[in-house]
Amino acid sequence: MPWIKSFLNRVAANIIGRFLRYKIDDLTCGFRALSRETMLRLNLAYRFTYTQETIIDAISKNLVVKWIPVEVVYFDDRESKVVKSIGKFVFQSFMIILRTVRDARPLVFFGIPGAILTTIAFAIGIAFIEYYLVHFKVSPFRTWLMLGGVLLLVGIQLFVFALIADMIKTNRKLTEDQMYFIKKEKYKK
Repeated sequence: MPWIKSFLNRVAANIIGRFLRYKIDDLTCGFRALSRETMLRLNLAYRFTYTQETIIDAISKNLVVKWIPVEVVYFDDRESKVVKSIGKFVFQSFMIILRTVRDARPLVFFGIPGAILTTIAFAIGIAFIEYYLVHFKVSPFRTWLMLGGVLLLVGIQLFVFALIADMIKTNRKLTEDQMYFIKKEKYKK
C-alpha cells in the first residue's frame, strides 16, 4: 500500500475508533468475511465504497468485528480500481465516514460541538457582565457580546439537532429491525 494511503488509513481508523470507542485496525481493507446474520443486519446507504461504512455500521450495531492479518503483495505497476485520484478518494471517503458516524452517534456528533459553543458563549457573557459591573460601559465589548449571543444560538441549535437526529436514529433502528425480519424471511435457508 502506498505510504500516503497507509498513513491516511491509520489516521482515519484512529479518529473513527475513538469516536465509536472501538479499536479499528484497518478502515479501508476490502477483504470481508461476514456471517449470514451480519449480512441480514447491515444496511449500507452510500454507493462509493462499502469498506468504511460496513465497519462503522457493524460497530454501531454492536456486531462482532475482528481483524485478522492478511499479507497482500502489491506489484509495482498495479492500478487501483477504486482510487483514480487520492484527493477525490479522501474527500468521498471523508463524506461517507462523516455521514455514517453522524447516523451512528448523533447525540455526540451534534451535542459536543453544541456544548463547546454554549460554554464559550457563557464564558463571554460572564466576562462581559464582570466588565460591565466594574466599568458600567458596553462599548468596548459590544462585538464580544454579539459573538456570545450568536455562539449561544448556534450551540442551542446544535442541541436541538442532536435531539432530532437521535429521534431519527430511533426511527431508523425500528425500520432496520423491520427490514431485518423481512430479509430473514425472504432469504430463508
